[in-house]
Amino acid sequence: MKKKHTVYISRPVLISIVAFVLPMCLLIVFFSLSSGLPDRVPTHFTNGVGIDGWGAKSELYPLPIIPAVLGAITIPLAVVFDKKEIPFFSYFASGVSLFVTVLMALVIAMFLKAAGV
Repeated sequence: MKKKHTVYISRPVLISIVAFVLPMCLLIVFFSLSSGLPDRVPTHFTNGVGIDGWGAKSELYPLPIIPAVLGAITIPLAVVFDKKEIPFFSYFASGVSLFVTVLMALVIAMFLKAAGV
């Protein structure tokens, strides 16, 4: 009978994987909805008064890409810090990535709502 090899993934590495998968989902959802965006979209909002800046829909493309890049960076960081037994830094990097993902998701939702999608 063959022995089963189990793969152990530490908690910081698992959190960093989640911090990569969530931005990928955000990226897929955004680009699937971007075809329905008008050519002119809001790019700046005032303090509850309304929209005071307009631009091309291509100006919104970096919004989901930034968290995806941060998520991709956190996985190697988490692995390195986990091997060196310094989990605080991998938790911190993953937390920053998750925070940026949630923040960008809210910003994208605000832009999509204002654009009428």
